[in-house]
Amino acid sequence: MFDIKKLNKSSFRGVPFYTRSDDVSGGQRLTDHSFINGGTLTESNGIKNNTFKISGYIGGDNYLDQKQALKTALEFAGSGELIDKFNGKLDVFVESWSIKESISKIGMAEIDITFKKVSNQLKKTKEIVYNVDVRTPSIEHFKQSYSPDIGDLLRGTIVDDIVGMWETVQDGIKFLEDTRDFSQNIKSKVGNIIATVKGDIISAISLSEEIVSIWTSFDDVLDLHLFSPSTLSSYTNTLYFMAIENSNKSSSNYAQNKALNEAKKYQNCVIAGMLHTAIKSLEYVEFTTGDDFGSCKDDILGVMEILEKEILSDGDISSISSSQDLLNKYQESKKEFISFYTAKFSKLQRLQTKIIIRTDNILMFTMEKYNDISRADEVLDNNSIVDPIFISGNIVVLERWK
Repeated sequence: MFDIKKLNKSSFRGVPFYTRSDDVSGGQRLTDHSFINGGTLTESNGIKNNTFKISGYIGGDNYLDQKQALKTALEFAGSGELIDKFNGKLDVFVESWSIKESISKIGMAEIDITFKKVSNQLKKTKEIVYNVDVRTPSIEHFKQSYSPDIGDLLRGTIVDDIVGMWETVQDGIKFLEDTRDFSQNIKSKVGNIIATVKGDIISAISLSEEIVSIWTSFDDVLDLHLFSPSTLSSYTNTLYFMAIENSNKSSSNYAQNKALNEAKKYQNCVIAGMLHTAIKSLEYVEFTTGDDFGSCKDDILGVMEILEKEILSDGDISSISSSQDLLNKYQESKKEFISFYTAKFSKLQRLQTKIIIRTDNILMFTMEKYNDISRADEVLDNNSIVDPIFISGNIVVLERWK
């Protein structure tokens, strides 16, 4: 006789047996999509059944009765209750079973049973999302504030600036060249915009329609998860470069400066919408180090700061209601993005407790800790600090990007 003390007791429909090994498997149902001259996309279509493969024994003085009772339980139609030594109480179907007996092991039988769980609920994790809509107020502000009625000569300055910006965009989307359909679509729309602007049809309405169209094209790239950590970093860096270059443009000539300001309004509107694509992409792009992500994060915060500064420097902010609405939305966007990236990417580093003995201000602290005052908002958000001027005591901070 075998030693049943070495086995683990389980039961199915109340019939006991002894478990020696238990193999549990599961997973997701995945569908792979391949694109002509492009990459691939894997899509989840739910989860597979949890499968329990149990190897065990029955035996003892009433071995024959046990065998018959278990066989009856296994052949009974419908689901039944499995009490598994390793996985607890489960509602399962019997997929297959076998009972093996041998003349060398009189009084016992080896059993192999495969159960499938009746119901497998997908465990949804709390998604970290960014849901601020900057595009709508950006377009509305552009429509209200843009005024190209400054004469043909100066209008040419606006045209040149807008064309130059779109040429920069074309250079910044070379990562799409492996996905021909999307690359051609965006390049075609950019070409149409350049032709429209050069044709002097530059009313706020016509330009707004073109801007929304190009945003939609970039959202197609977003929907198919075509960004990788390196391409997203290149994309955000292009946006930051465009925002800086646009902000630095000025002229000592009053009329020329007015033309440049009109071009700025257009370009800032475009950049705001394209930045939205970059932020939403962070929901699926997986970074492995804080340093890789830090580059994208710094670019995005840099663009946000420039866009906000441009609105504040606009002399019409008090007279154009859309300017204040857009400024409020920029500030809301920045606050939510800080919460988003702190929660999403804190897994790349550990939160550490830092004891501040002397009173400090947040800018001095972040410069000393990270050599980067742009991370001040991150520290404020992680610690719910109200007064950034006087901070002391225990606070939690992320490690330096590595």
